[in-house]
Amino acid sequence: MKMAKKRLTGMPMGAVDLDRDEVQFTLRLGANGEIDLVAKAGVVEQVISGLARMCAELRARSLSGGKARVVPAEGLSSAHIQRDRLQDVVLVQFVTDRGVPHTFAIPLDDAADIAARLKTESERDVPAGSA
Repeated sequence: MKMAKKRLTGMPMGAVDLDRDEVQFTLRLGANGEIDLVAKAGVVEQVISGLARMCAELRARSLSGGKARVVPAEGLSSAHIQRDRLQDVVLVQFVTDRGVPHTFAIPLDDAADIAARLKTESERDVPAGSA
C-alpha cells in the first residue's frame, strides 16, 4: 500500500551522536506534525547528496527558463572569519540562528571578490519589496 505524500516544511531539530556515528533530526510535516529520525552519518550524506543534485537541476532549469524564485535562506547569528595559517585560504564560519555552523575554506582571490561584492550589495539602495 502506497503512503500518501506529506509536505515537508522544515527541520526544527538536529543533533549528532559521535559515539554511534549517527545523526538525529526532526522533520516538520506542516499540519501533519513532525517525525523523528535517526540514521548513520553515511546514509545522511548519501541522502543529502541526492537532494543537492535534484535541487541543482531544479535551480538550473528555473534559471534557464528565466523564472525568478524565492531562495530559502537561513538566519545568521554570527560569522567568524580568519586567514588560515597553513594554506592560502580564508576560513569563514557562519552560524545559523539555530546554532548550526557552516564552514568554508575560500581561496584568497575569491575571498577578496566576495568581500567586495558584499560591500557593494550592502550599500545598494533597494526599495523594500522590489526584486
